[in-house]
Amino acid sequence: MNEFEKYLEVNRKAFIKLTEQQERELARLYIEAAGEIKERAELIIDKKGLSYAAAKIRIKSLLREASRLTDNFSKLLDKALLEAADLKVEADRLILESLQQELKSEGVKLNLTRILSKIPPEAVKYTFNKIWEDGLKLSDRVWLLDKVTKQEIERIVMQNILVGGSASDKTTIAALENLLNPNYKKAKLTSLHGKRVGYEASRLLRTETNVSAREAQRLASLRNPASKGFVWRASGDCCDICESINGEQFKADEIPHNPHPNCRCWLEEVVEDVDSFTDRYLEFMDNPKSQPDIDDWYRNVYKKAI
Repeated sequence: MNEFEKYLEVNRKAFIKLTEQQERELARLYIEAAGEIKERAELIIDKKGLSYAAAKIRIKSLLREASRLTDNFSKLLDKALLEAADLKVEADRLILESLQQELKSEGVKLNLTRILSKIPPEAVKYTFNKIWEDGLKLSDRVWLLDKVTKQEIERIVMQNILVGGSASDKTTIAALENLLNPNYKKAKLTSLHGKRVGYEASRLLRTETNVSAREAQRLASLRNPASKGFVWRASGDCCDICESINGEQFKADEIPHNPHPNCRCWLEEVVEDVDSFTDRYLEFMDNPKSQPDIDDWYRNVYKKAI
């Protein structure tokens, strides 16, 4: 087993744990907001003598509050993209530290880890450019409470007011529960309600977090002179697209960035062992032309990072 494979495996497990944590945060965000919206809707319904016009004003205020979910989701997505990108750089950082220490023992002083410093912002920028490449803003692309859901909230509440119902009306409560289901405790957002609102948010979070992580991993490998590319590893529940390239090796500039939404497959980096790279680097110092790949890396990556 290559000495760096343990870094890569630990990193992969940490990434899975991170994505699970992010989805729990998204579930908590949605459940808390759904509970608050449901309570406020019931207060409007239970207000005696409330005119239709007055109820309309309060409903609009309620739906504006619901719209704040988009801003909260944006903040969560920003944080998730940075966390995922930074984590995927960590394995290459450890690899470069190992190379740096070995070269130091041979009298070669290189500050290798600093060449990774700008990768997370670059990966996040790439991801957001991808999200908006068709001109849609995030609020256009995914509403945790989308237009259909918001219209349904208004319909349920206003219908109850028009017939003189109360907040204790079982039909109204059941309708709000089916729409929002704020009492759901698990993190599986696909089951939060009958509509696709939470699912769309969950899918965007999972998909774009993976894109950011994969881009950070790709950029880190380009800065790692011992990196030889990647092997595509399909997840257990992958699609035919990913299964068809399972085990295939790619150069860093050839990897499939995002075959499809919800993709959970991963890249296994192929890294040259420390002793072999050290020997080649020492040869490069004596004769740069003997190791053209290291020469290219030294001139176009390392020197430009100084």
